[in-house]
Amino acid sequence: MFKHSACHMATFDHSFTINNRELETLLEKMMELRCFEEKIAKLYSQGDSIVGPVHLYSGQEAVAVGVCSNLRKDDYMISNHRGHGHCLAKGATFEEMMAELHGKESGYNKGRGSSMHIMCSDLGIVGTSSVVASGIPIAAGIGLSIKMRKTNQVVVSFFGDGASNNGSFHEGLNMAALWKLPTIFVCENNNYAVSTLTSESTSVKDISVRGAAYGIPSVTINGMNVAEVAKVTREAVERARKGAGPTLIECKTYRFMAHGEGETLEYRTKEEIQKWKQMCPIDSLCEKLIKEKVLTEEKTKHMEQKIRKKIDEATKFAKESSFPHHFIKEADVQQESAIYPASSPTKEITFIQAIREALREEMRRDETVFLLGEDIRHALWGVTKGLVDEFGRERVIDTPISENGIIGVALGTALTGLRPVAEIMFADFLTLCMDQIVNQAAKVRFLSGDQMNAPMVIRSPLGLGRSAGPQHSQSFISWFMHVPGIKIAAPSNALDAKGLLKTAIRQNDPVIFIEALLLYGSKGLVPEEEYTIPFGKADVKKKGKDVTLVAISTMVPKAITACENLAKKGVDVELIDPRTLSPLDKDTIIDSVKKTTRLVIAEPECKTAGIGAEIAAIVAEEAIDYLDAPIKRVAIPDSCIPCSPSLEKIVIPNEEDIIKTILEIIS
Repeated sequence: MFKHSACHMATFDHSFTINNRELETLLEKMMELRCFEEKIAKLYSQGDSIVGPVHLYSGQEAVAVGVCSNLRKDDYMISNHRGHGHCLAKGATFEEMMAELHGKESGYNKGRGSSMHIMCSDLGIVGTSSVVASGIPIAAGIGLSIKMRKTNQVVVSFFGDGASNNGSFHEGLNMAALWKLPTIFVCENNNYAVSTLTSESTSVKDISVRGAAYGIPSVTINGMNVAEVAKVTREAVERARKGAGPTLIECKTYRFMAHGEGETLEYRTKEEIQKWKQMCPIDSLCEKLIKEKVLTEEKTKHMEQKIRKKIDEATKFAKESSFPHHFIKEADVQQESAIYPASSPTKEITFIQAIREALREEMRRDETVFLLGEDIRHALWGVTKGLVDEFGRERVIDTPISENGIIGVALGTALTGLRPVAEIMFADFLTLCMDQIVNQAAKVRFLSGDQMNAPMVIRSPLGLGRSAGPQHSQSFISWFMHVPGIKIAAPSNALDAKGLLKTAIRQNDPVIFIEALLLYGSKGLVPEEEYTIPFGKADVKKKGKDVTLVAISTMVPKAITACENLAKKGVDVELIDPRTLSPLDKDTIIDSVKKTTRLVIAEPECKTAGIGAEIAAIVAEEAIDYLDAPIKRVAIPDSCIPCSPSLEKIVIPNEEDIIKTILEIIS
């Protein structure tokens, strides 16, 4: 097994051997990868069948084959845009791989992913992300899921040398080391990040020292030697299965082709390429086995011919397959049936208590539900207070201050059978998780061709109105409304907070759950028995005939007060709280506008390109003939939120702003 020095650099036990039969199997698998890539290169150059960009794996076959030879079918793997080799080594078929690269329905992702986004739940291939380093925190999350579910599996994360300079690398490795996760990080150091030399972009000679800095057993090996890769990986896998934690394996290797097909190789010398080709992992092993009379030249040629024939048949299958014709609408996917209580709400609780009750009830109902985030055991806002006492530290997990890593870890657990509820301390900090939310979680169902779901909730408080300043007061709900695959809830009272959160946790798609800090202390009535509230169903808080007022989150209590004051002036307002913004109940809004002929929208965001702009556009498209006055928006001016209370009052809309706007369009 690994022997560790004080700095955690690792060496492997050379007494472990691989017999000739195993070497022959490894050679055949490497030949499969090379022949497949050569066929792809030829098809791509012809320009008539391969869909999208292609990044070939030729030269690095020893890494994928050596690593995956030690994995079980139920082990997990996540890699990058150069993932053909990893997928084939893990067990992917020529037919389904080729069909996906042709954009066909018979491909692994039903044509939705093409070369850079292969996913196969049956083989544990969780994804080949086109975003550098994104898979690393997801792999840590899968490792956490394995540990929580006690399944004795492992997960391998493949990435390039360039990824080690990304924050996701450091966040992922730190959490894997902190929690001793069964995650094996495999860095394929092929000397270049696109066209930039590793020596010109990376401060260390060996990337493995970065793993050692996190206390992870780490080693740098010859990635052109499949036997060496297989030996080291086997020991790392055994360590992981025994609960000893992660390993970082840096494989020094080389890609023979350009970064992507159609790109130049001018940044490399012919002498450099030739030097590395002389170390070709396939040729080297083939020569060794022939020299030792394990194989003959004739047998190896026959082996290659047999592989190429299978690939030709797979190409024929791909070309004859149909293009996809069914296109899924993300917002229309999966709606939970609401649970309606038998009696009226009678129990008065605060907004905070409502959220805590929802979390407690769902954690009791479903053991796969767990919480993670910064300071959630101590409960900075008081929301999760006491939950660790009932559910333990295994299901209420404090994390490092690593927002992107938190969401990546949550996504990894969601992809493998758990239902995480992740807390990001302020909505402003969602900006630090944009890759994992927008590029990864939101795309899971679509890219996987419905093979996989991401049942995860991201809770995040909105700090507006507390003199918290411009970096702790922002709302970005409208940003996420623009992203297919994400659902958004923004409750304005205790009743909705509890019912919507319970529904959110039961969704099979990612949900962003916005909680306004200003509402945390507000009280409301909820039913004694269990209930849920459906997504996409607005709450008409007050019927009226003169004007429709749509209010969101913190603007709802202000709108209620405004309606009461307007009623004294003889103005009858119909007040609508959408409750969820994705999906948005546009039918209720349009039906109301058709009745009142006027529309005002009150939102806790900047006016330009905000929630109100989208609602106004929907009404203009579908009900403009019913309008008797211009649509008006009550929103934050396009300004940062100041700290000073006197200035904050100027920029944040209030009841008087709503009243003034409604009176303007009534007159």
